[in-house]
Amino acid sequence: MCRRLRAGALGLLTLAVMWGGLFYAMRWNGLRLLRQEDSQRALQWFQAASFLWPRSAENAICKASAARRAGHLDLFEKYTREARRLGCPHAKLAWEQDLFDAQSGRMHQVSSLAGIRSIEEHVRHVIASRSEFEFPAREALSKGLIQSFRLPEAEAELSAWIERAPGSFVARLWLGQILIRVRQYPRAIQNLIVALELKPHSSAAQFGLAQALHASGRSAEALPHLQKSLKERSQDAEALALIARCFQDQGELAKAREFATRAHRLAARDASNLAILAQLDLAEDRLTEALQWARLAVEAGPRERIPNHVLAEVLARLGKVEEATAARQVVQEIRKDWEDFEEAQDQVLREPLNPGPRLAIGLVLARNLNSQQAIRWILSALAIDPDHVASHNALADLYRQLGDLETAERHQQRARQLTAGIKETSAGVP
Repeated sequence: MCRRLRAGALGLLTLAVMWGGLFYAMRWNGLRLLRQEDSQRALQWFQAASFLWPRSAENAICKASAARRAGHLDLFEKYTREARRLGCPHAKLAWEQDLFDAQSGRMHQVSSLAGIRSIEEHVRHVIASRSEFEFPAREALSKGLIQSFRLPEAEAELSAWIERAPGSFVARLWLGQILIRVRQYPRAIQNLIVALELKPHSSAAQFGLAQALHASGRSAEALPHLQKSLKERSQDAEALALIARCFQDQGELAKAREFATRAHRLAARDASNLAILAQLDLAEDRLTEALQWARLAVEAGPRERIPNHVLAEVLARLGKVEEATAARQVVQEIRKDWEDFEEAQDQVLREPLNPGPRLAIGLVLARNLNSQQAIRWILSALAIDPDHVASHNALADLYRQLGDLETAERHQQRARQLTAGIKETSAGVP
């Protein structure tokens, strides 16, 4: 009897050791993948480990961290609550919350970990300390700067990250994507090539490199990368439309039409793709069909340059002189706006702490019916100078147009208070 009890106890002990060993192996895999910047797969390992040991506070905070880095913000909140319930130390929870707020762009809030310091100051302090938390802090700060449209600072932070860790895939990818946005295509291509060397099967890196190559006039080189990215982007209208554009540049109109038609099925109101379809019909002298597509493109993107340019070209070919002249006038207005946009963008790079150029970019975007992007740029001006009167006035107008009267009134009221304060100050000056 005693022998059987000992054998049973030994069996249970063996099972417990194996169970615990499997849990720690799964958690170790998750931590390894986090270090390799593969947060999505890391999250899956931590979730699997939870089935073996559901009451591990340490594993719960690991799940929260992986979810945050993978962009699953609802899961981050869920796993943070779970870690708190299981007794995770306050310092770890507060650090994850600071990183969450940083990557969400809420960097001017006071850090719960660092007393009177703002979250941004605290995160930058951690980066400067070069501790084990340096690279998660760099990642959160970079993402927050991008989210806040503080692109020059994001570029500088990512460059510093690469200097410290040349093999960081995330830093190379994000820097390449920013450089595309500011039209620095040679540097974008250079960084995205390195990103692909680090992760050859990354759809995001393939697509980003293709965008940069196409924008540089290298459509033939862009096509192979686009076709590889289709393994994960077969239902991505933007990717399909870019392939259509590349085939169009190469004179392969039948293939261009095939991909443009596929993109149209997925996004019937995409102005850029509708313009491609119009251009393809125009190239084959199908003027009636081209006019239909061009009008649809302008209807979908009334302040986009290419649809209006295509419409002007089709109208001219049809002999509709007055309408073609009006369409060309719109094209000129849009071109002038985007020249102003590029000039303001260059000024942002030269003067990152000047709110004026950020407001100018926001106003261009607002004129061209891109209200959400406009709001984000103007908010980035207020992040630099919360008392910038012109930005408060511009936001009041934008929110009023969007029907958000409460937010509009809040900005209008702040602008009045600041203006009154400026007048009072001025009155006291001889």
